[in-house]
Amino acid sequence: MFTERGYGATTVDDIVKAAGASRATFYLHFASKAEVMAAIYESLMPATAEYWRNLDRSLGSREALRSWLEQAIDWWAEHREILPALHEAAVVDREIGAKQYTGLRRLTEELTGYFAAARGAKKRAEARLRIEILISQLDDFCMKWIVQKTIEADREMVLDVLTETWADTLGVPEKPARK
Repeated sequence: MFTERGYGATTVDDIVKAAGASRATFYLHFASKAEVMAAIYESLMPATAEYWRNLDRSLGSREALRSWLEQAIDWWAEHREILPALHEAAVVDREIGAKQYTGLRRLTEELTGYFAAARGAKKRAEARLRIEILISQLDDFCMKWIVQKTIEADREMVLDVLTETWADTLGVPEKPARK
């Protein structure tokens, strides 16, 4: 229902009807439609955490980073049906917005290698902020490019620009370090 009508327009009755269940059954499992959306969000987290661990392993070269960004774009394309409703829910419902931000913070914790290089509390805070800004920009861009189709751009050009932007911001070398 969320993918068809959006978060705000979907009611508990819509969810119950689509599921072929009763309101009583719904309320045995969920207190509100916000809890349903939170459960959908949580269902994406295990695969998403692996995705972020892959980013940490991809910061050794621009080629590896580009490959990760290709996966990011593919992830967006794969989930393009539900992502608008998740975005809407985060804006409309503070609890869902807070849950998504907490999830983002948890995901950034997967970047253990990146944060290990940041010495001291201030450098760690700056490193986290860089990641959060990049993720927010990628999220907004992909929403407009992949989901809403309001930005027209060739995939290869997008990957080139994203790779350069991320690599420069995160200090990713042109070539992998020699071992």
